[in-house]
Amino acid sequence: MNRLDNLSKKFGFTKTETSVILFIISSFVAGLIVDVYRTKSNSHNYLEFDYKSQDSLFEASVEAETGDTAANMGDKKIDSKQKLSDFSKRNRIKPDRLKTSQTTTVININSAPVPELMKISGLGEKVASNIAAYRNRFGFFKRKKDIMLVKGIGRKRYDKIKDIITVSDSAK
Repeated sequence: MNRLDNLSKKFGFTKTETSVILFIISSFVAGLIVDVYRTKSNSHNYLEFDYKSQDSLFEASVEAETGDTAANMGDKKIDSKQKLSDFSKRNRIKPDRLKTSQTTTVININSAPVPELMKISGLGEKVASNIAAYRNRFGFFKRKKDIMLVKGIGRKRYDKIKDIITVSDSAK
C-alpha cells in the first residue's frame, strides 16, 4: 500500500480517488485486450458459394415456360438503384382542384340538390350535404352570407364561392 500512498500524494488525490482511477484505467486496458483478441479470433475464412449453375437452371426454366431468351430477360430486369421518391413537404406540389367538379354557372343554394352543390368549387359531399341539412332544418337562406352558418363554410371558403352562388326568391 506504500506505492498507492506515494502515488496519491504525488498527484494530490485521496487514497480512495487513486484506487478508483486505477480501477478505471485497468478496466479500459482489459477491454482493449479483449477487443483485440475477439477481432483476431473472428477472422474466419468464410465459405463462398457459386450460384451460376442454379441461375442458369432458373433462366432455362423461365425460357421454357415463357419463351423469353436471356437477351430479352435483360430488358425485363428491375433497376434496383433507381432514384427514390422524395416525399418531404418542401418538394410537394399542391394539386389543383379537379376542373370537372367546378362550375362557372350560378347555383341557387336554396333549391340545388346535393350533387349540384358539389359542383361548387371547393365543396365536397360532406359540406354539400351540410348545406342541404341546414336548409331543411332552418329554412331557406335569406342572404348569401347566411351560408357561413353551415358547418364547414367559413370566411375563406365563402369568399371563394360567393360569386357563383345565389339565393333567388324563386325558390321560396
